[in-house]
Amino acid sequence: MVYRWSQAKFPKATFDYVNTAVGGTDCKYGDQNLQTLLDAKPDFLITEWAVSDSQLTSEEVAQYYGAVIDRIEARPNQPAAMMLITMAGDGSNWDYKDIPVGISRNIPIISEKPFLLPIQQEENLKEVGWNADGTHPNVLGDQILGELMKGYLSRQLVSQ
Repeated sequence: MVYRWSQAKFPKATFDYVNTAVGGTDCKYGDQNLQTLLDAKPDFLITEWAVSDSQLTSEEVAQYYGAVIDRIEARPNQPAAMMLITMAGDGSNWDYKDIPVGISRNIPIISEKPFLLPIQQEENLKEVGWNADGTHPNVLGDQILGELMKGYLSRQLVSQ
């Protein structure tokens, strides 16, 4: 979604989309495998581990997720980073572990929970937005996440 939006918004620019996501992995895995992504010299990275950081303590998340953001920001090309906070179909995630890292590093945080959870609860739509595993977004879930990110990025462009 964000890739297609970027192409449409900046038709003369060239974009390479690199997705290194591995389902069910936490920020410790992300820290250990970040170099593969950094070797591609990205200009913009979106991180997301809020649903998978369950086995890590808040201190471990601060250490590993913090290291990821610090390594991104230390790159010579100074890529931008955005923290995406997703949730499982039942509304659960570990955002209370991840959000302090983004706040302490002053990076944008986009969370779907404040937008989607009230709609699910009000309309009793427990299945909307997730695949059968209850964790990974389906097409509608991806569209919702894409719209949240595109909205944020569009507001940033207007404020520049």
